[in-house]
Amino acid sequence: MKINFKTYDTNNNLIDTPLLGAGVYTTDTSYAYADNVDGLNSIGVFLNKKNDHQTFIIFQSNTRDTIHVFYESENVFVSNGCGYRVDFNIKDVTFSSSSIEDVRIQNAKVSATQNDTHLEVIYK
Repeated sequence: MKINFKTYDTNNNLIDTPLLGAGVYTTDTSYAYADNVDGLNSIGVFLNKKNDHQTFIIFQSNTRDTIHVFYESENVFVSNGCGYRVDFNIKDVTFSSSSIEDVRIQNAKVSATQNDTHLEVIYK
């Protein structure tokens, strides 16, 4: 799943926003997608096919934001040689934050065959 980070400019247009000192983690593993990264304006994260939701923690400039992604997984037949792949459908997103204004689903279908933005995290 690809997440882009955005803010509004002075003309109220959404623009890419590089995060400073950013960290992105999930609560179900100890894996860090990013740790103390400057200039992070998008990131790819994995969804766990064994769950129906995941929680992501985003640290930036000494603030901590939490995003909850609710989804369904679907086995998709590829071929006899390859077997199946797992696609996901994002159903809902909630967040708790001191610095996020909104989280929007841009493309609910998450597939290994695409490189679309799935979530936009809009900062205040």
